[in-house]
Amino acid sequence: MLESLTQSLADALKPLRWQSRFTQKDIADRLEAVRLALLKEDVADEVARILTDRIIDATICRQVRKSMDPWQQLLRVIYEELFKMMGQIGMQGVDAQSLNLRTDGELSILLLCGHPESGTTTTCGKLALKLKNNGYRLMLVAADLQNPAGVERVQAIGSQLDVPVYCEASRNDTVFDVCYKARRAARVAGNVDVLILDTSGRQHMDSKWISNFTRTKRHMRPRQVLYVCDATTSQAGVDTAKIIHDYHKLDGVILTKMDVDAHGGALLSMKHMTGMPIKFLGVGEQLDQFQEFDPHRIAKRMLGIVEKPSAAGETMRDGKFTLDTFLSTMKQMKKRGPMEEVMKMIPGMGAAVEAIGDMNPDDDMKQIEGIIQSMTPHERSNPDVIDISRRRRIAKGSGVDPADVNKLLKDFGGMQGMMSKMAGMSIRERMWEVKELGEYRLFNPDPPDEIEPEFDDDVEDEMDDE
Repeated sequence: MLESLTQSLADALKPLRWQSRFTQKDIADRLEAVRLALLKEDVADEVARILTDRIIDATICRQVRKSMDPWQQLLRVIYEELFKMMGQIGMQGVDAQSLNLRTDGELSILLLCGHPESGTTTTCGKLALKLKNNGYRLMLVAADLQNPAGVERVQAIGSQLDVPVYCEASRNDTVFDVCYKARRAARVAGNVDVLILDTSGRQHMDSKWISNFTRTKRHMRPRQVLYVCDATTSQAGVDTAKIIHDYHKLDGVILTKMDVDAHGGALLSMKHMTGMPIKFLGVGEQLDQFQEFDPHRIAKRMLGIVEKPSAAGETMRDGKFTLDTFLSTMKQMKKRGPMEEVMKMIPGMGAAVEAIGDMNPDDDMKQIEGIIQSMTPHERSNPDVIDISRRRRIAKGSGVDPADVNKLLKDFGGMQGMMSKMAGMSIRERMWEVKELGEYRLFNPDPPDEIEPEFDDDVEDEMDDE
């Protein structure tokens, strides 16, 4: 996600990275390169121009702080302006991460519409899963009467989530008719907190669709009307969202297919061009691959900044890298999702996923986890004591060949030596040394250069040092 945009920004700013000082002309020259990089990544021309103008104004007005070097200060200004461009406050002042659901026990209605092929139906399922996990009782409504397959898809999602689905429609029923009947059914059932309406999408609005949608919105009185947009359509999706918002005053946008959007044009342009906040991101095909939009995290990702290291990361930074540390780190990574998706989240790691080919990182990780868990605590802390008999016992306990145990120990020995070597290095030296980890099949042997910010303590997060 956003890998191309991250690399383009890194290339545009790279000449300033190691300068001890730079002038306003230096900054202006580099920000022109940033503007061109944004245009290359499908960011709207107006957004690219306004963003760079704001950065220039902020660097002129910002008081120079002796505790931060010029690069830190510039990077922080860019980070703050990126965040503001994707800001959270919508037209009605509703926080973008809130769906404004009722708290008085009455039924809350969410109305979703979308650009064709944007995954509106799947997004309804993702939203339902998120709300169900938060304790809400749901009902899905299959109101996309233009797409019979869509009705079947809603039914399949409802069955998968164990959520009731209303899909009864006669030959002459309109979208409004189905939604109205569904609301009545939900109230009769008495055990539904949130009704999610999956309506048809439109690329070009016609009078019939406008009439149906207007009537549905007016009579159903949804708490939120959300537009589902395919991030890969970039400016076309932004333009359509703006047109529909001008007619219907929508409450927010859900961007889908972010896992395959390396450019980020829609992400940066949407809020400024439409006035609507981005509320959620679809980051994969599975129903649980759905996250609240966090402009802080996205701005960091655009600049190649990763989050503060975990306790396991701190241990590795100190050079104390054991099999227990490795196992703990693996478990933390698994919580973030499939290993292949986690690798894609790391700036510059897209090529590593391509290099894996037909291999399945999750299967490899399961095997490694089984081998390590078959060891005693003493063996995990001191792998050098594992002799032939111990290898055979570990292999039997984990259901693998002794050769697999030997391979893991050999690879781990190399990684352990690398971590100990990196413990005394600077951040830049560590970034170069990480390339050598490609021998152990976990990293791309030739990752692209990245921005390496080093914020001081008053910045929310620090760069991950691993």
